[in-house]
Amino acid sequence: MTIRSNVHTHTTWCDGTDTPRQMAEAALALGFTDLGFSSHAPAKFDPTCPGVASEADYQADIAAVKAEYAGRLAVLCGIEQDACAPVNAASYDYVIGSTHYLPLGNEYVAVDNSPEMLRLLQNEQYGSSSLAMATDFFTRTVAHTQRDKPTVVGHFDLIAKFNRTGAFFDEESAAYKRAALDGMDALLDIVDSYGGLVEVNTGAMARGLRSVPYPAPFLLRHMAGRKARVIITSDSHQRTKLNAHFEQAQALLAQAGFRSMVVLQNGRFQDVLLDA
Repeated sequence: MTIRSNVHTHTTWCDGTDTPRQMAEAALALGFTDLGFSSHAPAKFDPTCPGVASEADYQADIAAVKAEYAGRLAVLCGIEQDACAPVNAASYDYVIGSTHYLPLGNEYVAVDNSPEMLRLLQNEQYGSSSLAMATDFFTRTVAHTQRDKPTVVGHFDLIAKFNRTGAFFDEESAAYKRAALDGMDALLDIVDSYGGLVEVNTGAMARGLRSVPYPAPFLLRHMAGRKARVIITSDSHQRTKLNAHFEQAQALLAQAGFRSMVVLQNGRFQDVLLDA
C-alpha cells in the first residue's frame, strides 16, 4: 500500500527547517490524508537542540493548523519525548519516546550529534568500549519505555547512526547482535503489554548516513518473528523528506517477514496489510 501519512515530523518549533503550515501544504501535495507533528520536548541542557520553547504555544499553533486544514488533512499534535526530557503526555495526541543522550560526567551528550562527539563519549565514559556504550544505550531505551510507555518507540538503534563504515561497531558480530536483540526483546515485552508501536525510521537514509532504516534488518527479522507492531516514519526535518524511502522500508518489512504494519489514517493509528 502507499503510505499517506507521517507521524515523526519536526518543524521550526524545534530543529526543523519548515513551519507546520509549510509541512501541511507539502503533505497535501504528496496526497497525504494525515500528518502528525512531533517536535522535540524541551531539553534546555542541550543548546544544539533545545526543543520546544513553549509547549502551550506549540500546541496552540498545531491546533490552528488542524482547524485550517480540517476536511483536507487530519492533523495530530504529538511530541518526541527524550528519556532525559519528560513531558505531560496527557496533553498530546501521541508521544514518540526516544533516547538521544548518554551521560558524560555530569552532562549529557547526544549520540546523534557528530561522529567526533560519539567517539569522545565512547572513550571518556565507556573506557573506549563501543559495545559497553551500545549496551547502555539499549538499556536506557528499555528503561525509558518501561517508565513512560510512549505511543511509539523511536529509532531503537540510533547509536549506530554514524556506523555505516563500521567505525564504531561490528554490527555483524555476535556480541553486538546479542546486546541489540536482548534490548529489543525486553523492549517488546514492555511495548506489547500496553499496545505500543516501534517505529521503522528512514531519517538517516534520507540524510545519506545509512542505507537501511532503524531498526537494522536483523532486528526487523527478529521483530517480525515476535509479531511486533511497527509504523514507518521519515523523522522529517524538512518538507521534502516527508515520505523519504517509505517504499524501500516497506520492502524491507516484507523481506523480514512482516505481513502488516500500522499507519496513521483518519486520525487514528490503524493496522493495515502490507500488500493492501
